Amino acid sequence: MAVGKKDENGWREFRKYANLGTELVVAVLLGAWGGRTLDQWLHTTPWFLLLGFILGVAAGFLNIFRLVSSETSSKNKEREH
Repeated sequence: MAVGKKDENGWREFRKYANLGTELVVAVLLGAWGGRTLDQWLHTTPWFLLLGFILGVAAGFLNIFRLVSSETSSKNKEREH
């Protein structure tokens, strides 16, 4: 029974980290799309596209940072108990 529980936790961890790539790509694409849309509307090409791209990258890395820091703090709490 212990092996099945460990294997299930392994897949859960895999899915959590596999989603990071998708989240990063989606954040960058949404930022770039929003910036491009603003550029077309305001005729300011390429400034909002660049700004949206940078904000998308920042948002994606912020998600990665949050996940890693929450994992680190939860593992530290497990060690204390």
